[in-house]
Amino acid sequence: MGWLSRGADHPCYNFDLFLMSKDQVLSSFSLNTKQAEIAVIEGNRGLYDGMDLEGSVSTAEVAKLLQSPVILIVDCTKVTRTATAMVLGCQMLDQDVPIKGVILNRLAGNRHEEIIRKSIDHYCRLPVVGAIPKLTNITFNKYYFPRKASWFGTPMSIPKLKMR
Repeated sequence: MGWLSRGADHPCYNFDLFLMSKDQVLSSFSLNTKQAEIAVIEGNRGLYDGMDLEGSVSTAEVAKLLQSPVILIVDCTKVTRTATAMVLGCQMLDQDVPIKGVILNRLAGNRHEEIIRKSIDHYCRLPVVGAIPKLTNITFNKYYFPRKASWFGTPMSIPKLKMR
């Protein structure tokens, strides 16, 4: 069982346009969500990051293929209106990508959140559907995050990370 499956306590499947054809992705999605009320699709890297100038094999391409709404997660470290510019840029780069909301990540406090929330609402006309504060002194259980979890980085690359 993979890490995402353990965290979700449900089987998870790969929809990778680099490894699979569009038909295979569509077939797998249809088969594995037949009984589901909702499907949460975790993107890889940035929304538009792909193999070439056109962003082939990107999360955006998967979202368009599956006609799946996108919730954009924005790192708000040391920015306010610049977070809005990032969201606006994502909206404008490919208007066929159905961005439907934003989650603000690594917020410094309530005032920080309020400024960004108002700015995104005003300029992007998108709802902020979540706000996550900057977390410090986080401890992960080794069961969920082993020392060799290369998909996320090593504990050495995350200085505040502590293992139990």
